[in-house]
Amino acid sequence: MVKIISDIGYCYGVEHAIEVLRETRGKVGHVYLTHPLIHNKSENIQLMEENNASILKEEIPGKNEGILFSAHGHSKEEEEKYKGKTNLFDATCPLILSRYRAIEKKKNDNILFFFLGKRNHQETIGFLSNFRFLHFIDSEIDLPSQFKAYSDKEEYALIPQTTISMEKYTQAVNLLREKGNLVYTLDICQIYYRRVKQSIDYLKNTDSKKSACIVMGDVSSSNARELKKAIQDRYPDLFVQIALSIDDLEMDKIKEKNIYLTSATSCPKEKVLRMKAILDNLSICS
Repeated sequence: MVKIISDIGYCYGVEHAIEVLRETRGKVGHVYLTHPLIHNKSENIQLMEENNASILKEEIPGKNEGILFSAHGHSKEEEEKYKGKTNLFDATCPLILSRYRAIEKKKNDNILFFFLGKRNHQETIGFLSNFRFLHFIDSEIDLPSQFKAYSDKEEYALIPQTTISMEKYTQAVNLLREKGNLVYTLDICQIYYRRVKQSIDYLKNTDSKKSACIVMGDVSSSNARELKKAIQDRYPDLFVQIALSIDDLEMDKIKEKNIYLTSATSCPKEKVLRMKAILDNLSICS
């Protein structure tokens, strides 16, 4: 049996980025991406081929060319580097831009603002560059020891990277409430979190040892990795793998098992449906 157990397809942030890329056609001769548009290598290659785009190397593009900033945001320094020298296009996710506006409205000298995220992730770099007063908390390092470095009984605000785990986000919220007064926080991306919850809720009624779960997505995708980790942490006996095509699958691990498909937000709906159709036609499933 092969079953899709969550929402599938692109989130609106990815759809927005792709639309911005397509809109650059006709406006400039060639557009250069400072970073991969979305965290899906095969889709990036196809999108660049279709839209006369490529990854920027060294030289600054000319007046009849352009720079496109990726869906995850970018630093102020990066924007200043190219401003006035070439055409600039911004594919930053609307959710991230709405958070920029929210922080701008809420900033206050009497509040300690924390950003919880993964070091070197493009979203983290963008937030920390645009808002210098944010104090960075690395979501992949022990949280209590990091918060301990800051004074107690203050007013705090917490801004999470949109695709960190609910577990880390909840831990940070609780630590700040114990430490002082958490006066403001933003949620993680609800589209991403809904897929995590849908997958975990469905799988609780399955036999982990007789099942396998495929997370459709690229291993470079933060939300694909977090989705896999959330499922694996909840069901340690379940085989969970990230894959984009049938060639990625560890067939010996899924043979004669019930297979459940879920999807990262940077994987197109068509790829999930194609994977299901291929697996349905193979005689490997239980």
